[in-house]
Amino acid sequence: MLGAPAVTPSVGLGSPNYPPSRSDTVARRCPLLRTLLAANLYRSTRVRRLRVLVACLPSDTRERALVPLKSDWLGDTRRIAGSLLRDLQVGNELTPAAAPDARGDEPSPS
Repeated sequence: MLGAPAVTPSVGLGSPNYPPSRSDTVARRCPLLRTLLAANLYRSTRVRRLRVLVACLPSDTRERALVPLKSDWLGDTRRIAGSLLRDLQVGNELTPAAAPDARGDEPSPS
């Protein structure tokens, strides 16, 4: 086939007739950037799903499950538990204190 045109294989995401776009080049040259973006997307997707699942629990169960995670040794776990506690308003209530005993020197109501 002496008269046949040479065929170049297509490599990457761009068309063989056009040079790759700038974003395509950056994405191929920065695997760390791609990895970080993928990890961030995965984490945010899982946190949204976890938020829906935790919201279905009764508030006392939610609190028992999330409060211990705020002191976990993994930073991601602490941040996720903290944001879920904030968003779902768990553990923000104050427990009312009992009335103090009378000392005897208080003025009496008239």
